[in-house]
Amino acid sequence: MFYAVGIGVLVFVAILAGCQSRLIYHPRATLEISPRDAMGLDYDDVTLLCADGVKIHGWYIPAEGATQTVLVFHGNAGNISDRIETIRMLNGLGHTVFIVDYHGYGQSGGSPGETATYLDAQAAWNYLVETKQCAPSQIVLFGRSLGAAVGIELATHHPDAGGLIVESAFTSTGDMASNMYWWLPGLRHLLYIRYPSIDRIGQVKCPLLVVHSPEDEMIPFSMGQRLFEAARGPKTFCEISGPHNGGYLQSIDVYLPALDTFFRTSASQ
Repeated sequence: MFYAVGIGVLVFVAILAGCQSRLIYHPRATLEISPRDAMGLDYDDVTLLCADGVKIHGWYIPAEGATQTVLVFHGNAGNISDRIETIRMLNGLGHTVFIVDYHGYGQSGGSPGETATYLDAQAAWNYLVETKQCAPSQIVLFGRSLGAAVGIELATHHPDAGGLIVESAFTSTGDMASNMYWWLPGLRHLLYIRYPSIDRIGQVKCPLLVVHSPEDEMIPFSMGQRLFEAARGPKTFCEISGPHNGGYLQSIDVYLPALDTFFRTSASQ
């Protein structure tokens, strides 16, 4: 009996480990709406060539008189067209916004993966610095959920970035696996998709804003706290309320002022 149960658990663990890419990444190909359709904002469709030869797609939405550009990395589901409200908020604060889809999302080619997301982020950074002639200090990295892990990794390579916003972030996929499948303690050691943000955030030197909600039902609030505690550079914590996917909207009266203050402060440093 116990032998059969043990075999069953091992099989289940193996299935989870083997399917981790499909469990983590949930891309959608169709772009439902554009910044022009939703808000009347002019934007450029941008195609970037990543270091692995894959072409990815993004939107560059300028703001008149902007002195900072926000490079946005979205979460694990959908595509850039699902982030219209975020674009609206950031543009409304007076900032140019550049948002890209990862490998396999939206109009981007290839297949999603951890290394691929890092290549996507670097290609987006290169576009801003080389094509748009943005000074690194004028670029603020913004990552929500999975995108926070992508932003943290990019920030470790660019200490001269203007700032980093980490919203609803997890510490690592191993920690997430332990939290979700606590009864399978060995699962974390089988993961090849790791996003070890807790090990990297101490290397981030630019100003940091961590945003998290205690009511986040997907990523524990304690993970945001741990990331904040592990960070060494100038840092601020903003506690919002509400669920994982809508907390920033529910907490708009707290959220927007915190972003605006961070942008203004980071611009002066």
